[in-house]
Amino acid sequence: SEDHAQIRSGKPKTYYDGVVRIPGLGEAPERCRDLKPVGFCDHGHTVLGRSSCGTRYCPDHWRDWIEDAVISAVARLAAYRQARDGAERRLVHAVASPPQDRRYSARSLWDARSEAYEAFEAAGVRGGVTVAHPYRTNDRGEAIFRAAAESGDLEEGTGRWRFLRETADGWDDLGRYIEAAPHYHSLAAAEDVNGEAAPDGWVVKNIRSLANFHIHDTESYRDMAASFY
Repeated sequence: SEDHAQIRSGKPKTYYDGVVRIPGLGEAPERCRDLKPVGFCDHGHTVLGRSSCGTRYCPDHWRDWIEDAVISAVARLAAYRQARDGAERRLVHAVASPPQDRRYSARSLWDARSEAYEAFEAAGVRGGVTVAHPYRTNDRGEAIFRAAAESGDLEEGTGRWRFLRETADGWDDLGRYIEAAPHYHSLAAAEDVNGEAAPDGWVVKNIRSLANFHIHDTESYRDMAASFY
């Protein structure tokens, strides 16, 4: 059957394709659609625009939503690290992938975040900020990104998702380059991450350690903000 084929291939059966979208690739809410005065031009004429709704799916204002989330997360993480000493200040970027033999709806994708917290804790993570990622880039997406990188057409620092977002013509086109694969990223406090201690079916990996934290060192804040963004 199709379900068994997906289990054998190592990919979970999902029911949220096209329902759960990445930020900025959805519909603007009704409150965002009215034109309002937002400023004046050099000649003194009123400029009309849509005031920011600050919602994650809005094509115009998703970056405002992300900026608010980044500022909040960095403030909380910095406060935690300032209150700790030595190795307890260490912050890691870790990823937890759930069992692949389940069926995932949009609701179960978000609900499994609670299980991700438990998996991280079992692996030695004390706490942090965890974000659900519904998709990964597929082979086609990896191939065109690699080709662009090898040709020298990418701006420095451009990652796969930024490249694909800017290349694709809307959500349906982006769907050619990604596949549903629930997993959970966390910026979290951990002296060490032991993936072998994760619950059965869960895979927990430490991607990297973040910059050492000092309250007056802007680099440690930049590292947290860039990673979370």
